Amino acid sequence: MDYKDKIIITMATNDNYVDIMLVSMVSILVNNPKEYMVFNIIDDGITEKSIEKIQKKVLYVYPNVEINYINFTPYKIKLETLIQKANPPLPLITYARLFISEMLNKYNKTLYVDCDTVCIGEIRSLWEENLDSSKIIYGVLDTVSDNIKEEIGLTKGDKYINAGILLIDLKKWRENNFTEKAMDFIQKYDGKVMHNDQGVINGAFNKEIEIIDIKYNLMTPIFMISRKKILQYFDMENFYTNKEITTAKKHGVFLHFVRFTTSRPWEKKCRHPEKSEFISIWKKAKLGTLYFQEYNISKPIFFGYFLLENTTYSIYKMYLKIVGVGALLKKQLRG
Repeated sequence: MDYKDKIIITMATNDNYVDIMLVSMVSILVNNPKEYMVFNIIDDGITEKSIEKIQKKVLYVYPNVEINYINFTPYKIKLETLIQKANPPLPLITYARLFISEMLNKYNKTLYVDCDTVCIGEIRSLWEENLDSSKIIYGVLDTVSDNIKEEIGLTKGDKYINAGILLIDLKKWRENNFTEKAMDFIQKYDGKVMHNDQGVINGAFNKEIEIIDIKYNLMTPIFMISRKKILQYFDMENFYTNKEITTAKKHGVFLHFVRFTTSRPWEKKCRHPEKSEFISIWKKAKLGTLYFQEYNISKPIFFGYFLLENTTYSIYKMYLKIVGVGALLKKQLRG
């Protein structure tokens, strides 16, 4: 089969997340059978056994794929003295995106894909997105409040994207010394940047960001609550329109299973309406029995989720005031 130009995809994981990453990889291949994919996996301690599994489930099954592994250790060492330990602690692999142009020095662009995603459509349109001469990073608007923006030096009107799905112009990233600028930004905030590498990308490179169609990164909030409630809950003035959200759900490209009022498909108590997409690919990849991970949640918080999803926002707010779980619930929702 003749393929168009290869699509360069970058992912990052440690050994604990390999099976989740495999679901994302297989979903991309299943939904794009006429494309040739080059997967560059940033490796933070993937075992030989897991590498064998990746080869067996992907490389030996699909003819249109190439897999490369990038050792994260040299970059990890650079970060260890710069990043303050978060509470709870986060693996430094979350910052891998910031070194992406060094890691992929033979490529001019890449599609960065988080492991907790499932592809449900063709990705050629995203790969061929017209690259603006002044932009370097292309992503979907995230649901964040103005307070979050202010913590990384942004103003109310500044854009803020989710870093789970990104189209990155690597050539311009290198020409503009973005990795060095990212390290300077982390140092400026004493190694404690809100939302970690996503905060760095939005705070340090805001003028070089371009917003793309929400269909490329369908995150959990748009499935669990209305657009009106999204604006209310996150104290936002602007987001995609109802029409854009509805159309994107019908013609989606990536589902992104971030935690919100529900757990994720590989965790217990998941109520995500699209969780079957994950489970279907898990089975297709022949990953064996899916042992659902624990998802601990208190009854007051669970009831708060129920109210947020099923009643008016004013009733939800009243409940928070009466029960006094507002701060805790919001913290968990953003986890």
